[in-house]
Amino acid sequence: MTEKLNRVYQKLDPQKVKPHLMIYGDISASCAHCGAIDLKLTMPHCPECRNDFKYLAFRSVKSHIPKMYKLLEERPDLLLIDYDDYNRNLGASKAEGFFNS
Repeated sequence: MTEKLNRVYQKLDPQKVKPHLMIYGDISASCAHCGAIDLKLTMPHCPECRNDFKYLAFRSVKSHIPKMYKLLEERPDLLLIDYDDYNRNLGASKAEGFFNS
């Protein structure tokens, strides 16, 4: 039987994820922490802010599924997270911080 990708839900603080998140778009990736662009998926850390990448989010998951399989083999240290979930939770976290201050 062939293994397939499945979503697994885990509690993560978006403020703690952001410094270690690489966001992959259509062509290249960027650092969520400092905004560095044109990053390669194989980079273990950001060349500008030097933060280690522990998480990866694809803006368009469906168009990158084959790449995800390869990446999971090459970078088993990365945790793939859903970009929409991350973005929504980051916004909620910022709003919560704004109203609590």
